Amino acid sequence: MPASQNHHHSNRGGFLLHTLEVVEIAIKRRNTKMLPIGANAEKQNEKKDLWTFAIFVAALLHDIGKTISDVDIMLYDAKHKALGKWSPWFGRMSDVSDAKYYQYQYNASRKYQQHSLLPLTLLSQFINPVAIDWMQKESDLFTLLLMSLQGRCAEGAIIADIVKYADSESSAKSLKNSNNSNSLKPNQPQLQTQTQLQPQPKSLADKLLDTLRYLVLETNLKINAPGAVMFTTADDIYFVSKVIMDKIRDSLNKDKQKGIPFDNSRMMDE
Repeated sequence: MPASQNHHHSNRGGFLLHTLEVVEIAIKRRNTKMLPIGANAEKQNEKKDLWTFAIFVAALLHDIGKTISDVDIMLYDAKHKALGKWSPWFGRMSDVSDAKYYQYQYNASRKYQQHSLLPLTLLSQFINPVAIDWMQKESDLFTLLLMSLQGRCAEGAIIADIVKYADSESSAKSLKNSNNSNSLKPNQPQLQTQTQLQPQPKSLADKLLDTLRYLVLETNLKINAPGAVMFTTADDIYFVSKVIMDKIRDSLNKDKQKGIPFDNSRMMDE
C-alpha cells in the first residue's frame, strides 16, 4: 500500500517506508528527551527502555488504522477467483485459506481521521502480550500510550508529541523528494522498473495541485453548507478561492515546503 492516496509516500510500498521512517525519527527524538519528565536521573535511567519501547509502539502503529478505514481489500485464489473482502480485524492475510493475491481500492466514503482512532484495537495483533503487560505495570506511561493510540493527542502528551513530530518530518521528506511519475492514480496499478530515476523536484503548480487533491480527499473540508470551502454539483467542484488558497498554503508550510508564495494572486496564477 501507499501511505496516502495523493499526498506523502503515495507510491507502492510507501506505507511501509513511512512507518519505518516514523519509527526511526521517533526513537532518535526520544533519545534527546529525559523521560519521564520531572523524575530524578536514577528513575529516568531505570525506565529508559520502557519509555523507548512505548514510543516505538506508538510510532509503529500510528497509521495502521488506514488499512481498515481508508481502503477496501479483496482476496483472490490462484485462479484469480474472488474470495471476499479482507480486513486486519480477521488476523493475518496469509492465514486465509487459498488466498494467493490481493487488491486494494481506496474507499471514496472514508472519514478523515478515523484511522487515528483505530491503532489501539490492533495493539495485541502486533505487540506481544508479555510486552503489553510490561508497559501496563507502569500506569502513567501506559495511559499516555493508550491516549496516543486512540488519537487523543492532547492527552497523549509527550508520546503523542514525539510521534507527531516524526510523522511530520517523514511526510515533509517524502513531499520534498516526490516525483510526479511515482504517484498512484486511484485504483491504477503501478509498474516498477528495475532502474528507478532519481526523483526530480516538483514545480509549484504541481505542489499546489497535489495539496488541493489531498485537502479534498483526505481532510475534513466543510462541503455544501453555509460557510463551506467547497460546493459540488453532479459534475463540478467550486471552491471559495481565498479560503482554499489559505488552506493550501498552511498545509504546504506545515510540510516544510519551500518557495510557497505569500500572495494569493501568485498562487492562483500558478
